[in-house]
Amino acid sequence: MNEIDPKITSWLKQFESNIRNREYEIAFPLYAQNAVAFGTRVNYSSDMNEYAKYQWNTIWDKSRDFTFVDVLNSGHSGELYFCSTLWTNLTNIDGIETMRKGRASFVFRESKDGLICIHSHFSESPNIA
Repeated sequence: MNEIDPKITSWLKQFESNIRNREYEIAFPLYAQNAVAFGTRVNYSSDMNEYAKYQWNTIWDKSRDFTFVDVLNSGHSGELYFCSTLWTNLTNIDGIETMRKGRASFVFRESKDGLICIHSHFSESPNIA
């Protein structure tokens, strides 16, 4: 496995903190306004206002202890960076707290303020017996 670029590590730590603290407004600038995002509650969106409303607000409000647990792959070429990672969180579903595991992938563009996400894909890991 390659060494994780500190810029990617910094972005992931900031976003993880935003999820844990339900800081939607602080997380917003980590994404390009027209980023294409896939999620469990949104098929796809290229409008971060819409994505935050239907994905972040729905998921983050019911979860706690969100953690990126393992970066599987990462790298960069020029001003583009990427990573794929696993995550966990506790989610309250119908009053029952459940551990969820999932995966995420990101494509970033380098900007003067650090990395900005131009594509993300969050999904729950399949329950494979």
